[in-house]
Amino acid sequence: MNKAIEAVNKNIKKILRKIIHNHRYWNEQFPYVLLGYKKTITICSPALFVYGIEVVIHIEIEIPLS
Repeated sequence: MNKAIEAVNKNIKKILRKIIHNHRYWNEQFPYVLLGYKKTITICSPALFVYGIEVVIHIEIEIPLS
């Protein structure tokens, strides 16, 4: 179980390093990182499961996926 948790933490740290430009404000971007990470695991966002619609978050507007 600890290895699985360590793998998740490692991936989240990688994502944070790529999108955070100012390390002082990493905590403001963390919810978006976590949402993106959860979306990649299930292929659907939590909002799609709960509300039945996809939401566009601020980070998706700033960083094009293609």
